Amino acid sequence: MTIEPVSYREKGEGIYYVEDDVVEFGSEEINFLKERVSFTSKKRNRICSHVTADDQLHEMLICVMAGSYIAPAKHISKAESLHVVEGEADIVFFDVDGNVKKVTELTEPTLSGKFFYRMNTEIYHMLIVRSEFFIFHEVTLGPFDRLTTVKPDWAPEDNNQKEVSVFLEEVGKAVDKLKNEFG
Repeated sequence: MTIEPVSYREKGEGIYYVEDDVVEFGSEEINFLKERVSFTSKKRNRICSHVTADDQLHEMLICVMAGSYIAPAKHISKAESLHVVEGEADIVFFDVDGNVKKVTELTEPTLSGKFFYRMNTEIYHMLIVRSEFFIFHEVTLGPFDRLTTVKPDWAPEDNNQKEVSVFLEEVGKAVDKLKNEFG
């Protein structure tokens, strides 16, 4: 067993895996992600504390910059939890037709929003980052399989910037309306 400073191997753009037997995250890892995230095409990156994509439990420290589009998706037969480390975002939940049904403000524990959620069901969701960086600890079941992530036909692919801009504007209006009704 090795207990030394964390070392990483990059397995894809902005996807780092830890190569240590004992994994510890602190400000060094947060700074590592923040320093590198702007160089990724999707403005998001992560450090995986699990060893491979085939592991049964996946735990990641993830950094997303404001303006990054993460298309709505739902996960088949997988729970997911998120614990905020730094920053602010909205988690937006949709019905099957793409209507915004619920919005939860996610913030650091010292602020007024929620700092944790767990999704136990298959529901379309997406993050809208409200701070320069949004850093969180995510846990889900493995192994990673793209077939267990379903993207709806009502949401644009991330490579179509014009459609993404229109979609985000529409979602933003629906989010603001919900916040005003219940805020």
